[in-house]
Amino acid sequence: MERFGILFTLSIICSLSCHGLTVDEEEPVGLPVLIINTVEAEEPTCDYVEPPEGGVSLSITNATKVPGSLTIKHGEKVLYYSGLYEKGNSGITIRIRGNTSAYLPKKPYKIKLQQKADLLTRSNDKKYEDKDWLLLKAGDVDLNTMIGFKVNELLGLKWSPAYEYVELVMNGDYRGIYMLCESVKRNPDCRIDISKDGIIAEYDAYWWNEPTYINSSILSLFKYTFKYPDEEDMTEDKLEMIKTSIYEMEGSIIDGSYEQTWDVNSLVSWVMAQDILGNSDGWGSNIYFTKNSLYDDSKFRMANLWDFDMIMKTPDRFSSSHTKWIYEYLSTNVCFMDSYKEKWIADGANFYNSMINWLANFRESKTGEALDTARKQNAKRWNEEYIALSDNVDDAVEWFGYRYQWMNSKIGNPAVSKIEAPLNQNGTSNNTLVYNIKGQKVTLRSTGEVYIINGKKHIQK
Repeated sequence: MERFGILFTLSIICSLSCHGLTVDEEEPVGLPVLIINTVEAEEPTCDYVEPPEGGVSLSITNATKVPGSLTIKHGEKVLYYSGLYEKGNSGITIRIRGNTSAYLPKKPYKIKLQQKADLLTRSNDKKYEDKDWLLLKAGDVDLNTMIGFKVNELLGLKWSPAYEYVELVMNGDYRGIYMLCESVKRNPDCRIDISKDGIIAEYDAYWWNEPTYINSSILSLFKYTFKYPDEEDMTEDKLEMIKTSIYEMEGSIIDGSYEQTWDVNSLVSWVMAQDILGNSDGWGSNIYFTKNSLYDDSKFRMANLWDFDMIMKTPDRFSSSHTKWIYEYLSTNVCFMDSYKEKWIADGANFYNSMINWLANFRESKTGEALDTARKQNAKRWNEEYIALSDNVDDAVEWFGYRYQWMNSKIGNPAVSKIEAPLNQNGTSNNTLVYNIKGQKVTLRSTGEVYIINGKKHIQK
C-alpha cells in the first residue's frame, strides 16, 4: 500500500509537469487542477438520440458511469483525494452529462462521490458536503456562466450555485478549463432548501428523455420533469398530487390569481434576471421551480438560473422569456408588471454598480489572471482561438452599461405598458400590433407559428 502511495504521488506530479501546470508550493498560482484516473483508463461514453415525434432538440442516453479516483491539487498542495474506487466507500464515478452540449468534442461531466465531500474546500463545515458535482465546460471561451450566476445572486434568487474554475487532467490527458460546480438538487444545508415532501420541477424541452413527466396545460411541446423527488421515490399517489398542484398553479396564472400560488418576488426576480442578461434562449429548458411541500399551502418559487449560452444577445428588446411559459401571461398582466417596475426602480442602480465593480475586481484577481493563462492552454488543446479575459470583461461592462440605460428607458417612466411595446423580428419598435392565436400580445415571433397581425392571420417565416 505504501508503495502504491509513492507511485500515485509521482504519477500526479508527472501529469502536472507534462502539461506545464506544476507551481511553487509556498504561493500557489494558476487554477486548481482536477486529476481523474478511471479504472483501466476507461473513457465515459454515451449514445446520441434524436427526439420522437412531438419532441424537440437532441440529447444523449446510456451514459456510462465509469469508476475511478479524484485528486484536487493547487500547486503542490493536495486539497482533496477521494481514494481508489470502492463502491459505497471511496472513489468516484464520472459520466457525460448535458444534451446538445454533449455533442461537441469537449464533454461536460457529472461526478458522483462515494462519500460526501465539499470539492470546493470552502471550510471544515460539513454543511457544504454532497455527493453530486458537475464539471461544466463553460469558461473556456466566455464568462457567461460566471456572469449568469452573479446576476442570479444579485437579483436575490434564493440559491446561487457555488463554483470554481479548474483545469482537468483525465487519465493523463489535459482536458482544459472547466467549472467545478454544485448541481441542482435538494440539500437544505447548502443547495435548494425544501422539505422532504416538496418538489424541484423543471419545465423541460427534453421531457421525452426522462422516465417521469407530466403534461403542461399551457404548451404541449414542453412538459414537467423532476429533480426531486428521485425517480425511485416517485409513487403514483405522489405523482398525482404533484400533477394536481401544478395544474392549480397553471390555472392561477391564466386567471390572474397567481399571487395565491406563487412567491411573486421570485417570479419577478427570475424574469428580470433574464432581461438584464438579454437571454435570447431563456425558455427552452433549465427552467427550475420549487414547492416546499405538497401537504401545505406553501407557494411555488422560481429556483436558480441555469444555462447561459445565449445571454447578451438581445440589446434592444426584452428576453425571450416574456413570451414563453407562464411569463406569456404574466408579462401582459398589469399587476405583475407593476411589481416588476417597482423592483427595477428600487434595485436597478444598486445592481448595476455592484455588477460593474465585481467585473472590475475579477479582472484584477488572481483567479482572473490564472484563468487568462489557462485559456491559452485550453485553446491549444481544443484547437480554438485564444480570447483574452480582459476582452470578455470589457464586453460585459459595455453590455451592462448599455442594458442599464435601455431598461431605464423602458421601465423607469410611469407607463408600465412600455414593456409590452410591440417589437419586430429585429428587436426594434414599430406600431404593428401582433398577437398569438390566444389573443395575447407578443414581442418575439417564432418561425412556423401563427400570429394575428393587424387583424389577419400570418404564419411567421
